[in-house]
Amino acid sequence: MSWKEKQKRNYENINKGSFSVTGEYDIPILEPVEYKYCDWIGFNYASSVKDRRGKGIHFFLEDYQFTRLWGNIDYYVPMLSSYDSIMTPDFSLYTDFPKALQIYNHYRKHWIGAYLQQKGLHVIQLSAGVTEILFTGALTGNLHKESLLFLR
Repeated sequence: MSWKEKQKRNYENINKGSFSVTGEYDIPILEPVEYKYCDWIGFNYASSVKDRRGKGIHFFLEDYQFTRLWGNIDYYVPMLSSYDSIMTPDFSLYTDFPKALQIYNHYRKHWIGAYLQQKGLHVIQLSAGVTEILFTGALTGNLHKESLLFLR
């Protein structure tokens, strides 16, 4: 990879797209979509699945399994677009994380979702627990009734 290509990747993705935002921290807004039933596959297995019809991608994995999506999203768009649905990434929002890191992880989740929607993918906004409900509602106002809620 050339130096110029690396330079294009090193702006926390703000050079790739901007979206409608909400809240004090300018969290990207995802368009609500209708849930389509499908069989869910972890992102870590997404590239090895041959028949992708009727399947969707989830991110209920350790963060290291999908941080690469944030770092090189355009590489993964063609593969992800062959799936019926994509859930927003489930970056960790542990209550003992510094608030700045929680905001950053929440931002990345929404930015990836908005970017994939802009590329034409069917993206389901995911709310993965009570922490995010409180965090999302209090800081961004970005929890839709169309969001899926998963409690672990």
